[in-house]
Amino acid sequence: MTPAALVAELQARGVTLRPDGETLRVRPVSKVAPEELEALRRHKAEVLRLLTAPRRSDPAVPDDSARRAATFKAQLAAWVGSGRCSVPLLVLPDAPTPREGRCVSCGATLGDAAAWRCPVCVAAVRLALEGRP
Repeated sequence: MTPAALVAELQARGVTLRPDGETLRVRPVSKVAPEELEALRRHKAEVLRLLTAPRRSDPAVPDDSARRAATFKAQLAAWVGSGRCSVPLLVLPDAPTPREGRCVSCGATLGDAAAWRCPVCVAAVRLALEGRP
């Protein structure tokens, strides 16, 4: 799993990830599996970068949505530029192959069996589609 997908998955489960200088604070740690903690340690620099990246100022938009929306907007522009008339799937470049129970855009585990995108990716798709018919 990519660092971005891991962050999205943990946040979707209610885990708070907070940078504190060069330290990553994880609360509650009881919601994080040992292999996820190890992945956070291995990818700490990237996770800290993701958490400290500039964010959209709207507090209603989940963390990381602005970065994902920029990626999705670029995919839409390329799609439209190619002459296609449908809407592309909108998937992060480092996302795993889509599978049941996982976000189709980033790979995060979904809590809702009827959902196919995590809340962060849903917000990003909405931002990417703003103003489009």
